[in-house]
Amino acid sequence: YVPYLELVLKQHIHNELDMEQYPYIGSPPPPPASSSSAAAATGRSVRSVRRGRFDSRLNEEEKNDKAKVIGAGKPRLIVFVLGGVALSEVRTVYELCQSEDVDILVGSTGVVTAKRFIQDLSGEPIPEELADDADGAD
Repeated sequence: YVPYLELVLKQHIHNELDMEQYPYIGSPPPPPASSSSAAAATGRSVRSVRRGRFDSRLNEEEKNDKAKVIGAGKPRLIVFVLGGVALSEVRTVYELCQSEDVDILVGSTGVVTAKRFIQDLSGEPIPEELADDADGAD
């Protein structure tokens, strides 16, 4: 089983998404060079580097380590799934982060478990005693 999310993310990472189905809201980024490191270099962050309250207490080595994390230079994707995300999709995103050297942040309206899926299909409200367990592991 290959989650559809994996297929879409791989196509996005390799710049192969259909522009009619997945149009840009603004102007598209410039096309990346042939290597994945060049694609990372063309990415641009809109965040500013925040200086923490306790940065003055760090020694030089700790400051350099912190700078490496902040300026990693990896492309970053933000994915939000309406209706819930399955744990298999979260695992797929984790594996893509490792294999494609990209940061992917996943958000969702909930976690879809087998119990939650069956409950949603039935159309009945979740009983009060099961409400806390509805999004937990089965």
